Amino acid sequence: MSYSAKRTRLSGAEYQKTRIARELEISKQKDRILNFFQPVPTSNSQNKNNNISSDNTEIESDNTGVCDNVQALVEKETHVSESNLENDGNLTLKAKTSPEDYCESIECHEDLLIEGNEANNITLSILKDETLHNNSNCEMVEQNDQDFSLVEDTPADSFDLELLKDPKMWPVICDKIRMFLVQKGPYQTHSKSYPKDDTGRRFTINHFFRKLSNGMEVKRSWLVYSGTGDSVFCYCCKLFNETKSSLGKEGYHDWKNIAETLKQHERSPHHETSFLKWKELEIRINNSKTIGNINEKIIKTEIQHWRQVIERIISLIRVLGNQNLALRGTHDKLNLENNGNFLKFVEFLGKFDPVMKEHIIRRITSDEIHTHYLGKEIQNEIINLLAKKIRLHILNCLKKAKYYSIVLDCTPDISNKEQMTMIFRFVTISEDTGEVTINEHFVDFIQLYDTSRFNMTKVLLDKLREFEVKLEDMRGQGYDNGANMRGKHSGVQARILELNSRAFYVPCNAHTLNLVLNDSANCCLEAVSFFSLIQAIYNFFSSSTHRWDILIKYLPGLTVKPLSATRWESRVDAVKAIRFQLNEICDALSDIVEDNTLTNASGVKSRSEAQGI
Repeated sequence: MSYSAKRTRLSGAEYQKTRIARELEISKQKDRILNFFQPVPTSNSQNKNNNISSDNTEIESDNTGVCDNVQALVEKETHVSESNLENDGNLTLKAKTSPEDYCESIECHEDLLIEGNEANNITLSILKDETLHNNSNCEMVEQNDQDFSLVEDTPADSFDLELLKDPKMWPVICDKIRMFLVQKGPYQTHSKSYPKDDTGRRFTINHFFRKLSNGMEVKRSWLVYSGTGDSVFCYCCKLFNETKSSLGKEGYHDWKNIAETLKQHERSPHHETSFLKWKELEIRINNSKTIGNINEKIIKTEIQHWRQVIERIISLIRVLGNQNLALRGTHDKLNLENNGNFLKFVEFLGKFDPVMKEHIIRRITSDEIHTHYLGKEIQNEIINLLAKKIRLHILNCLKKAKYYSIVLDCTPDISNKEQMTMIFRFVTISEDTGEVTINEHFVDFIQLYDTSRFNMTKVLLDKLREFEVKLEDMRGQGYDNGANMRGKHSGVQARILELNSRAFYVPCNAHTLNLVLNDSANCCLEAVSFFSLIQAIYNFFSSSTHRWDILIKYLPGLTVKPLSATRWESRVDAVKAIRFQLNEICDALSDIVEDNTLTNASGVKSRSEAQGI
């Protein structure tokens, strides 16, 4: 006898027992996730009036990698909580398990991250959501009340801030706008009512929150609402364009299916990747670890280094100029003999000054750079810049004094080029003490290719125009007694007087007296013989060290001096040495004549010259 299979159905009491057991098991599992977190109590208690707040929440991962830290955050936000948990105070979250237990390795965003050890051990402070305020009267709720100011060094007209608050109005996302938006964070506008669509449905504030299986609510920090398009966007997917979903493109406004769409989107791998990139970039910006920040720091360091090097080079050139020392030698390289005072002082500074030491050893000696600012071109350029600065100061003082006199003098330099010296004389009165000071300042060397009176006058007028000095304010002229300068009818002074009748010419008295004495002495036979003898005595003793030692033995005071071909006053010293020590000079000459040890050809010639004098 066979029996057909019969389904056995439990009684109502058994179903009730099963349901009670299932509910009891669920209640045991409730809040089990909190065992992974360690709450930190605070003294400030917050009101629990349906407000969800999180202030300064930090997540510290045991893994030191930035990618692992942020990936752990993505897993927690996706499967556990996407934002801060409601608590009476601050809640510091510390992962008690290894990140490998709940996250997988993910490729870092290579465009925005810097590889290396410096990326390790970064504390994540990214769960910083805004406080949501709901009042009892269902008034307008405002969130994320943050300063939407521009990023530093960003022009004010680069962004329309109001448009950037609305993702529907975002322009093409470039790196500059992306960094700006990430720095400021998503802007979520909460209202008591949103516009309805054709079916009578609308977006509600509840969609900004996700309800977990344990009954806890977590805010969707990535969800933003566009008022112009009455649609919602995924903030991170819109920024990094990692999805083809309408949430990351033109916006989503199907309010009938919004809940299921948001649930599927936040679990999608595209959203996780975008969220990871968002938080990685946010960490980099907050810690100044972006490629732009790193490059900017490198540039600032280089600027500071070169500024310090240039300051030392300029100061060194000023010191050498003040001491009237030549800068260059026979070589233009460091650590060579006879490379000049400038390079020797640079080598000296490199032994003690850390800036110059680093500049010389690491950059120059190691051939790291080719531009070192130690060559002759930069030296001449700095000298010219210093000269312009000094000249500008002198001219400003001259213009303030108004009236001036001009002094010109010409002489050939060591390279046989005619150089004209230009000097201004003016009077200044101190504003504090009222002291009157006569100032005489050299302003320029002017190379002359033509020393005629016409060319020299033209050069003078051109220089006055270049210096913006008015010719009508000139009150005096001072030149030497050359015919081209002091000519009564066609000299430089006469041509200037034609243009300015108050620029009186005053000849150089010292130069005039020198010419008179020279001409007078050259006309007298006794004077010519006398000065020739003085020069012969000097030439005789100075041409031999042995004879000079004998002269010093008899002349403990003044020694014989040579004559000057251009300055008469220098001949006074030569005459004094003979006038007051004539007997001692004669004794020195006699000692040489009577020295019988001088038997060779040069010795006999010396004795003969001494006897002749």
